[in-house]
Amino acid sequence: MIGAEFDGYRIERLLGMGGMGAVYEGRDLALNRRVAIKVLAETINRNPDAVKRFQREARAVASVSHPNIAQVYRVGTHGDLHYYAMEYVDGQSLEQMLVGRGRIAGGRCFDLLTQAIQGLKAAADEGVIHRDIKPGNLMVAEDGTLKIVDFGIAKTMDESETFRTATGTIMGTPAYMSPEQCKGQTLDFRSDMYSLGCTFFHV
Repeated sequence: MIGAEFDGYRIERLLGMGGMGAVYEGRDLALNRRVAIKVLAETINRNPDAVKRFQREARAVASVSHPNIAQVYRVGTHGDLHYYAMEYVDGQSLEQMLVGRGRIAGGRCFDLLTQAIQGLKAAADEGVIHRDIKPGNLMVAEDGTLKIVDFGIAKTMDESETFRTATGTIMGTPAYMSPEQCKGQTLDFRSDMYSLGCTFFHV
């Protein structure tokens, strides 16, 4: 993938891998700006349910405009490749900060918590819940702005889909999941708040 060009973007380096696919640093060739490009894994891009979930993630993020949520620029398909391009956050995740610096000081922690709450509230106001809030999904930019990323298992509150996959597996990160999420029950904004509380207890 490195060096590949499609739909006006160029893939430059791998940023990370996840269950749904990979995230790359790329460049918008027309605007000459860095972007993050999330690509659905080749092994699952022919799975209709996986493609639906991936596209839902993009729609969920794109429906929310807020400074504390990484903005989606474009959702697209190039041949068998399903992807979306989004804002590149030049900084570190809370997880990386913990590893590199240890626990975050009280005043700074409160500021980041406040920003995260504002972002999640904006998402909830649009009917979107994240469902996987954890230190690795909260990025802190160089200017101190917190950005919520990876809405990979997000859903809209009016969707009837349960929180389990077709195989019955509950999605999420157990250490940060609310009791109702662990039980596969219906979720709302409060579940994200529970996960956020667990996250900041950790940091």
